[in-house]
Amino acid sequence: MKKVLTSALLSATALGAGLVISGNVSAADAIKGAATTTGVQFVADDGSQVIPPVDPTDPTKPVDPTDPGTGNEGNLAIVYATKAISFGDKNVITASTVNLKADKDVVVEVGDVRGTNAGWDLSVKSDQLTDGKTNTLTGAQLGLAAGKNVVANGGTSVAATTAALADTTTGAVVLNAVKDTGSGINVDTIAKDGVTLTIPAGIAKADVAYASTLTWSLAAAPVA
Repeated sequence: MKKVLTSALLSATALGAGLVISGNVSAADAIKGAATTTGVQFVADDGSQVIPPVDPTDPTKPVDPTDPGTGNEGNLAIVYATKAISFGDKNVITASTVNLKADKDVVVEVGDVRGTNAGWDLSVKSDQLTDGKTNTLTGAQLGLAAGKNVVANGGTSVAATTAALADTTTGAVVLNAVKDTGSGINVDTIAKDGVTLTIPAGIAKADVAYASTLTWSLAAAPVA
C-alpha cells in the first residue's frame, strides 16, 4: 500500500508540472489591449447671449415667468434684480428717529460665463428719497446688510464675497469676486430685515410719497 501511495503522489506531481509548462505563453502570443483618448474644448459666446436667471427663492429652479430677469445680454451680466421694495405707506411721524425695514428680500443675480475666471465686482448706489418735486428726506439712510450668496445650478465655483453698506447714497461694492471665484450664476439674497431705512426726526412730511432708485453696477474686474 505504501508503494501505491508514493506512486500516486509522483504521478500528481508530474501532472502539475505539465500544466505549468503548458501555461507559459510567449510574449508574441499575448492578447493586446487598446486605448481611447478623450478631449473637449470650449469657446466664449460672442456676447449676445442672455444668461437665464434662476428662481431667487430656489436657485435650483428657473426664474418664475411672472417675475423675469433683466434681459441683459453678455457673458458677464446682472441677470436678475428685485424690481421694487417698500418701507410702508402708513408710517406715523414721531418726534424721534424712524427705523424701518423693507417688505421683502432684495435679490441680485450675477452671471459670469466668460470662461476666464478673471473676477468681477458689483456695486450699488441710491438717490436721495424725494417726491420728485421739492420734498427730500435729507439725511435718510438706506442700508443693506451683507447678503447670503450662493452659486446656482449645482455650480462648484467659489461664490463672490458679500459686504454690508450702511448708506447706499454713498455707493460701494457689495459683491466682490476675486480671481478664480464667482463663475456661473451668483445669487445674492439680502434678507428683508437687513434692508433698512433710517430717517432723522423732523424730516418726513405727512401725505408725501417719497421714492428713490437703487442702481446696481457691474465691473469686469474685482476690487483689490
